[in-house]
Amino acid sequence: ARKCDYKGESLDPGTHKFGCLQVICQQNGKIVET
Repeated sequence: ARKCDYKGESLDPGTHKFGCLQVICQQNGKIVET
């Protein structure tokens, strides 16, 4: 699962900047792909 910030940008190196899903859970102001 990729960790993304609230802008949907991937925080993991080597992944696409907008490679995160829209349907995800929010935790502590950030969204985590499940």
